[in-house]
Amino acid sequence: MMNDRGSIKWASLMLPEHVEALDDLFHKENEEKPFLSADQLEDMQRNVEIAMQYNKHIDVLYYTKYHFNSVEGTILRITPDRLEIKNDDGADFIPVKDVISLTLLED
Repeated sequence: MMNDRGSIKWASLMLPEHVEALDDLFHKENEEKPFLSADQLEDMQRNVEIAMQYNKHIDVLYYTKYHFNSVEGTILRITPDRLEIKNDDGADFIPVKDVISLTLLED
């Protein structure tokens, strides 16, 4: 049976500065999902209602895989699980649990 040391065997090929830079890169990129207060959730609900009623453009900030992403467009549909946003590239499906903020945009 072969005894594989995994990443240990590659460590000798890297300079200590490279290892340190890679560690900094991985630790710097990971962002934590913020906790939303009841007021923030209420504001988002109000913005969703206005956007759907008047077909207004919105900017949705959402969290996925340790990063924040943003998408602009109009709300096509909202279900308890996801938000469907129509934009120039087609449609984006965003899980409701990942939404951080919803901002109305001026047309």
